Amino acid sequence: MIEYRVECLVHYTKAQEWEAYFVEHHLQDVMDTGCFTGYHFAKDTEAEGNSVKFVTSYYCDSFDILEKYQNEFSAKLKEDCLSKFEGKFTAIRSVLHVIKQK
Repeated sequence: MIEYRVECLVHYTKAQEWEAYFVEHHLQDVMDTGCFTGYHFAKDTEAEGNSVKFVTSYYCDSFDILEKYQNEFSAKLKEDCLSKFEGKFTAIRSVLHVIKQK
């Protein structure tokens, strides 16, 4: 299993709006691509300066499926976030190969 993790630091003035946007729209938009089998969306309980950290992990079955997502869908979904929150967040993406999950 592959975990595609996106960590976002969102300016505290936009954190509630960000959370609502993700819960109400973005997560479902990503799932509607058909590339992922599930996700985990969390908010860090510790503040980081003027930012709130949100971590989203999306799960898929192979690197090929993740590559399909990145090539066919991610640019549009990133643009949607930028159009709403440009200058108010930074994102760090990583790809993990899950060795064991219970």
